[in-house]
Amino acid sequence: MLRKTSSAEIVYGITSHTQDSASAARLLAYNRDHWGIENALHWRRDAVFAEDRSPVRKGFGPQNMAAIRNLAIGLLGMVVRTLSKKVDFPSLLRHHARSWRHVFSLLGL
Repeated sequence: MLRKTSSAEIVYGITSHTQDSASAARLLAYNRDHWGIENALHWRRDAVFAEDRSPVRKGFGPQNMAAIRNLAIGLLGMVVRTLSKKVDFPSLLRHHARSWRHVFSLLGL
């Protein structure tokens, strides 16, 4: 039989909010929103583009590759917003990797 365990964590932070406007619930919501965005972007960069396995490690290569990946994520995000149906990001990437000119035509470029 498995026992349920629980834990608590104390976190300290600095904010510009006043004590009246910085309730625990509000600060938790800000923190979760931030990490939700951060985790979604990191997942795309790591799982879809395999960024952590990249052999590019020296000079400006990693920064340039990150910029190219961010450009691809941004362009495909724009394509997803133009479509009327929900699309799986990895499959959209695979589809448009074969014909990158199609992405620009969808965006009117």
